Amino acid sequence: MTMKITDVKLTAIGIPRLTGFVNKHVIIQLFTDEGAEGIGEMSDFSHLPKYSVDIFDLENTLKQILVGKNPFDLAPINTELNGNFPEAMYYYEKGSFIRNGVDTALYDLCAKLTGVSVSDLLGGRNVKK
Repeated sequence: MTMKITDVKLTAIGIPRLTGFVNKHVIIQLFTDEGAEGIGEMSDFSHLPKYSVDIFDLENTLKQILVGKNPFDLAPINTELNGNFPEAMYYYEKGSFIRNGVDTALYDLCAKLTGVSVSDLLGGRNVKK
């Protein structure tokens, strides 16, 4: 497929916990020139304040990385994401939250475009009989 990602939109949301603490998450939407949309989530940015991100800066950075790319080029996109948001080998590193959110949105988009579920795209559901 020769489609391209045309836009990236990030939306910050707050999810209240039973403790009263509101965790901040970011919803990522990827749009294509064929009208398809992939959705992912970057979790728990507010768990530790020093790991929060500037959403406008992050959105612009992700646009520079993703716009113009074919969403099916998962390996090269992930290589570029790893270069921009490297692993810090720490549980709360923001790079993994960002990469995982983008990856989820890419797989959601690819699954929608191929007409299968994400679980089937990744190899199928493990159904116990």
